[in-house]
Amino acid sequence: MKSFYLLELSVLPGGARKGLFFVYPRLDLIRQILDLDLMIDFEEGLGLLYGYGQAVNLITFINGQEAQRLNLLPFITVSGPGSISFSLDEEANPVGVDREVVCTEKFTLSAQVQVNWEAIPVLPLTGELVRRGDKVTASHIYGSDEVELEYGYNDLECGEGGDGYFAYLEGKGIATADF
Repeated sequence: MKSFYLLELSVLPGGARKGLFFVYPRLDLIRQILDLDLMIDFEEGLGLLYGYGQAVNLITFINGQEAQRLNLLPFITVSGPGSISFSLDEEANPVGVDREVVCTEKFTLSAQVQVNWEAIPVLPLTGELVRRGDKVTASHIYGSDEVELEYGYNDLECGEGGDGYFAYLEGKGIATADF
């Protein structure tokens, strides 16, 4: 049984859909993916983060067993025009601001988003680490009791061959070879 980090970026079916899951043995890769994903969400004006209640979870598996599940939403700060700055609660609701003001395309397109990684109490991995080519099993994600995931990028919404996410990143000039 391998040890790994699992980053969940999902919006359950409804007004929007997203089911991205990333399996890596290094926290720096998880950080890069989340930072890129948030940048894309805001650059494109999608508003999935707080407009549709996107789940942003970091799950630590030690020897194949879930050891920690962290909701990263409270560690995210959004800043935008008019000196508006706010954090998110555990369900992606903006804290201390009028939702009608910040859930607009105008605000979202000009907003900056930041994750306070230093404040996140992530468990270190121990044991044998997941490697490229490995498959792992995770429970209770994206409405499933149990799913098999591959090392790296997994799109449970588009299924196998759903490589649109990395193609999009590469189209923006972002190298994805390390992912």
